[in-house]
Amino acid sequence: MALTELNVDDKIFTHQYIVVGFRPEFKVSKHISLPVMVGINAVRNAYYDGRSLSAFFKAMGREYDPCFQIAPYFSVSIVL
Repeated sequence: MALTELNVDDKIFTHQYIVVGFRPEFKVSKHISLPVMVGINAVRNAYYDGRSLSAFFKAMGREYDPCFQIAPYFSVSIVL
């Protein structure tokens, strides 16, 4: 979130990006392991909004509400 001016009006610029995951490693033998990566990327569209208390409550009832779009990811590698 950033406080800024747009066309001489005070605005709030908002965007969000989240990466969540985990990486367990499985031992196959003494010299071979398989690291696995599993997680999600979540992104919310960037937008400008008013910088007043009334604009905050007005934004809560708007028809266009930028929601999170989620993209899962998965990978496996071999370590020798």
